[in-house]
Amino acid sequence: MTWIGVGNVDAVLLRGEGRADAAIAVRGGVVGYQLPPLRCGTVSISRRDLLILATDGIRAGFTAGILVDCTPHEIAESILARFARSSDDAHVVVVRYLGDSP
Repeated sequence: MTWIGVGNVDAVLLRGEGRADAAIAVRGGVVGYQLPPLRCGTVSISRRDLLILATDGIRAGFTAGILVDCTPHEIAESILARFARSSDDAHVVVVRYLGDSP
């Protein structure tokens, strides 16, 4: 998987067995206004790995207690219920890779 991230977002790749393997690096900034130099990052993914993306409206530590056997929708709802800030908008995207291992 190759990515580029900009702004106040967090991204974590959880391996199929539930251990956090990679925190996806992002650059601070705003797209369209003083965009910082960007660098692509690459990490290998395997069947059943979870990618979790969260905006800054989600408090740190949102990967705690994730049940990796739940559906992506259930995981996103759980993160929102437990870690959303009441003073900010919050968005979570959870994706499970179902393809073959590379």
